[in-house]
Amino acid sequence: MSKKLYCFRCKAEIPTKIKRKKDKSGNIKGRCPSCKRTAVFVDKKGLKGEDNNKNNPSTISTTSTTSTVSTTSTDTGKDHLILGLLSKERTPYESMGRGIHNGVFYIGTVLDHGKKQLDAVVTSDRKIYVDWGKDESNHITGEFRLNYRFPLFSDCMDYWWSNDSIKRWYTKNYVVDLKELFDKIVSLNKQYMMYEDERIHEYTALDIMRSYFFPLFSANSRTYHHADPGSGKTNQLMIYRALSFNPISSADFSSASIYRIIESTGATILIDDFDLLPEEQKNAIIQHIRVNYKKFKTIRADGNRKNRPYAYKSFSHLVFNNVYGLGHDRVTPERLITIRLLKHKDAKDRTVNPDDKIWKDLRDDLYVMTLQYWKEIKDCYDLLKIESLASRESEVIKPILAIAEVINEKLYQDILTWFKELNEQEKLRDLTDDWEYILLKELWDRVKDRGDNEEERVYVKDIAETIANIVSNPDSDNFKKTLNRLYAFVGGHLKGYVLFKGGLTDGRTRYDIYKKGIKQILEGKSLFEIVEGVEVVDGGPPNNIKQKNLDQINDIRKIQEFCNTTKDKEGFSNENSVIAFIKNKLNKKDPESYYKYLLQEAILTYYSGKGVMFMGGA
Repeated sequence: MSKKLYCFRCKAEIPTKIKRKKDKSGNIKGRCPSCKRTAVFVDKKGLKGEDNNKNNPSTISTTSTTSTVSTTSTDTGKDHLILGLLSKERTPYESMGRGIHNGVFYIGTVLDHGKKQLDAVVTSDRKIYVDWGKDESNHITGEFRLNYRFPLFSDCMDYWWSNDSIKRWYTKNYVVDLKELFDKIVSLNKQYMMYEDERIHEYTALDIMRSYFFPLFSANSRTYHHADPGSGKTNQLMIYRALSFNPISSADFSSASIYRIIESTGATILIDDFDLLPEEQKNAIIQHIRVNYKKFKTIRADGNRKNRPYAYKSFSHLVFNNVYGLGHDRVTPERLITIRLLKHKDAKDRTVNPDDKIWKDLRDDLYVMTLQYWKEIKDCYDLLKIESLASRESEVIKPILAIAEVINEKLYQDILTWFKELNEQEKLRDLTDDWEYILLKELWDRVKDRGDNEEERVYVKDIAETIANIVSNPDSDNFKKTLNRLYAFVGGHLKGYVLFKGGLTDGRTRYDIYKKGIKQILEGKSLFEIVEGVEVVDGGPPNNIKQKNLDQINDIRKIQEFCNTTKDKEGFSNENSVIAFIKNKLNKKDPESYYKYLLQEAILTYYSGKGVMFMGGA
């Protein structure tokens, strides 16, 4: 006769007919008919042991149940279960679209299987793992052990990797040449786009390649085309649409869905005419650019489950364009590489059709390129040091330079030089309506002739009214609205500078500023040399330029004179003849980057009939 056993949870006697079995630790376990739960079955001695242990702290076990902490050494089965669970680290969710897992790079795709669509991943070691559906095994989570939350939202993507190309990669050891692929993209871009600087075509090709390698990099800029109407910005975006990784060009994103789509697909987001988006979508895109230039998660509440936030991986490329710029936003441009597009009278009248075979074949080769070259690109990125750039500047261009370096050293040097020149041009932006620049210049003018720490008292109201009269016409209908905005703007910035003591005098907010503090702020924002060197009068061109020597001032005056007197007298056929004329006037065969920028401004003046914009952009 077998001895009686009892449920260790509820103390009920277990009938002999109840099935039981021993686990690996020797514990007898089964389903208790009384408490309806799986439990360890023990004899009376085991039950008494549990009671005795309550008064014996030395035998307390780490075993836990849903309602109590057990104090017995007999419930070792639970201990083993808990220890087993603790032996495995939590696995974060990954993107089905692409990523690095188990030391290989993978790209997601969808396979048609009768009426079903099956998720699959293709790896850099030429393997394919498929989720065969509910009734069969999921090799993606099983064999490949990829933990993903969303299937591949393939319907959202405009284009993807073709099955024919995947088959060649999987079965025929198909490979591509990185340099040849780069040259093809540059050549195609030149057929459809006109840029004064040939290196922009090279940047565009590298940027398209970057969209595939995006997860390899710890930080990434986005690409912004600030363009005149009719300049070809949409055509450029269509080239990105034809060749970028898993492109999505819908103008109908909701702020909630975009993060799920990015985590699922790793898509390249493309936005044409950013100005036309509803404010909610614009704000979501700007926030995405600001926050997700690094691998930060985006946390959003689920509308179907109250009080249940979810964190999404939303690190992917984004390319957008507009006509009117980004206003007074000075944070977002720091995370962008801005390409300025001009309208050309000789622009090529060609339209990109991403469905043409030439784009499809090139697109397929870019997917192959990713699996073939990802390790080489990552190693180069990890080792690359760019001593000649500041930290933030290095962050935004380093992925592009890493790809360029793998292609060849000359391309690396060309793009690095171009980027430095681009930065200099952006620093010479039009400051005539930059409120913070005007504020700091006004403050500097008040303290520049004082001692370093000699205080000057200023009032928010007075400063705001001074700036209002510079940036707006006092007789205009919008003057009062502008002034009210400036009260908040000036007060907020003076408070934010933290170097200066503030207070109230007769109900007016005041701050005690001093020369050394204002200079520190100007230098931190790379504005000190501009404030010291250029005096902007009534929004016009500079009338006092403090540069390296008198020759530079004379050169600038010659360009001004050319723009003002020669525009209607010379029969220039194109921009190159304008440049040649100016070079001849300046007697310079190869002007340095600062002069190149001034030459561009002269071209703008000649073709637009506008005044010289020495501190402006295209």
